[in-house]
Amino acid sequence: MFDLDASLDRIPVSSDGIERVAWSLNLTPVAGTDFAGAEARAYAIIASAGGGRSVCYVCLYVSSLDRAQVYRHRANPFSSAEGEAHEEEALEFLQELGFILESIDYRGWSSQERREWFDKQPPFRPRRPPPETPPVPKEAAAAPAAPAPRPAARAAAAVRPSPARAEEPEEVPARLRPVKVDLPEEYGDLARLLASF
Repeated sequence: MFDLDASLDRIPVSSDGIERVAWSLNLTPVAGTDFAGAEARAYAIIASAGGGRSVCYVCLYVSSLDRAQVYRHRANPFSSAEGEAHEEEALEFLQELGFILESIDYRGWSSQERREWFDKQPPFRPRRPPPETPPVPKEAAAAPAAPAPRPAARAAAAVRPSPARAEEPEEVPARLRPVKVDLPEEYGDLARLLASF
């Protein structure tokens, strides 16, 4: 049996700790706790927990959302001798969801090959940071707000011409000037409607 572990957003194992791994060859639409119908890749992992014990995780990773839903086997950690039975249970769980799985000979690879594969798999990497908001300049953040002008100062400021008004306006190019179009009398209502814009 597997239970969703909402505290996990990645599979909590190291590349050296993985004993067996299977992943899906296809993407299947899944529903999560806060999303529905997103396509996910599935992973089934058996990893060492130390002291002759192992753990089993199932993960549904939604690439478009950079979200992983990690399911923990209820027996975690269990005797390493039980690993094969729990792996079979994990594979059946994922196949019932519609995933086509492939077991990977992870232990047969060199340590460099294992590390490279592990580093490329999103459910093992930290989540992407959210998009950054533009930083607030230190001057703007540190500058105190100017006191509100007194009524007399506001009136004086209203009388002074602003520098923007002192400049001559640029001439509007001919192609941007409004054009008057004379329409036949039968289009009078339509012409008045259009002219109102």
